[in-house]
Amino acid sequence: MSAAAAAEAGADGRALYLKYCQTCHGANLQGYAGDHAPSLVSPTFRATASDEFLYTAIARGRAGTAMAGYDSEFGGPLDDRQIASLIQYIR
Repeated sequence: MSAAAAAEAGADGRALYLKYCQTCHGANLQGYAGDHAPSLVSPTFRATASDEFLYTAIARGRAGTAMAGYDSEFGGPLDDRQIASLIQYIR
């Protein structure tokens, strides 16, 4: 991915995060803004959450939590490219 494409994906991911994620995970990914959503910037989370885990959690949601699935395949508003941009922003 070129630097320009990476910057564009990161900007798209930020916009998507602010629209869909900040209510629960906080404006700065700090977590616990709503519904007991975890921090996405804690060292433990960053060390243990793979991109595959993030993709599955965003796409399908998290059972037993308020986290719904956001992939259009599961009734959400996002496609695969948008989920990838969101993951890039979270990283």
